[in-house]
Amino acid sequence: MALFKGSTRVAQGARRKDPVAQAFEHVLGSQVFDGLLRDIAAQANPSDEVNTVVRAEMDEPELTFGRVTELGAVQDAVEAGIPLVVLDRTDDAEALTSHDPVLNIVVVGQVKEGEPGYDPATRHYWGCFYNLLYELCNASQAARSRAVFDEAEGGRLDCVSFALAMESIEDDTDVMFDRLWTEMSKDPPWVWTDGVLRRETPPDDLLITQGSVVEGRSPREARWHTQVNSGHVAAYVRMWGGGYASAYSSNNAQEWDTFRKVLAQKGELDEGSVVDAVRRLTGADVTSAQIKDVVTTCVAVWKDAAKPGRSRRGRA
Repeated sequence: MALFKGSTRVAQGARRKDPVAQAFEHVLGSQVFDGLLRDIAAQANPSDEVNTVVRAEMDEPELTFGRVTELGAVQDAVEAGIPLVVLDRTDDAEALTSHDPVLNIVVVGQVKEGEPGYDPATRHYWGCFYNLLYELCNASQAARSRAVFDEAEGGRLDCVSFALAMESIEDDTDVMFDRLWTEMSKDPPWVWTDGVLRRETPPDDLLITQGSVVEGRSPREARWHTQVNSGHVAAYVRMWGGGYASAYSSNNAQEWDTFRKVLAQKGELDEGSVVDAVRRLTGADVTSAQIKDVVTTCVAVWKDAAKPGRSRRGRA
């Protein structure tokens, strides 16, 4: 992996007070993360495919300077045989922490007040570590994410299956993150706190699965409940509507007609086809209750998009 801040690659090996660089160094240097790093390298999109995407995007008009910088970092990484680029974007209030499985990029954005690990005393070190490690866990499953996107771009994946497939991958990320976060307690990092370098154990309150037990629900059920109620599932529904609905409707006239009836609450979805699609793409089994939750979310998203004055982007 390589860490970039702006257009500059951050040199490794030096003790740094910058929180993302500190976290990055610990991930590279701790045996706890050896398996994760091997998986990231194995799951990275091949360099020729990355180059093809970069060249195509570079030809697009009106690219922002920030995006040009990101693509330049990707090109440098490809030339050096580096499987993943980590971009420190903590100076950019608009940057969102994310993982791009096609370009092999992880972006670490700002930790804002109220978010996990917010702590001015450490310059939000644990929040930056949390964001970095979570997206690295996503990067270790990049092949599955690309498979989902490829199916959707080809017009072969319906909205409900798309949302459930992406959420299933993230569910595995949650479990992986907690395992690594807990193991890190055996080899804790050095952290700059109030100007002093100390070795500190990672806080338990940032664990995902252990913090999600609610009123008799299993951890997985509780996490799903959170994803639905927080709007996370709705974000995937809008992503499909804005990016993939046109291709799906063009390729699947009968299924598209059925989906429109479902949205109008005048039809039934074939749950078996959804279960099969999610299992084929991710290996995960989804329940009838989860499918119904996503259908309910789809109906709400489409109704909201149809309100007067609302942008129609994201509608099918």
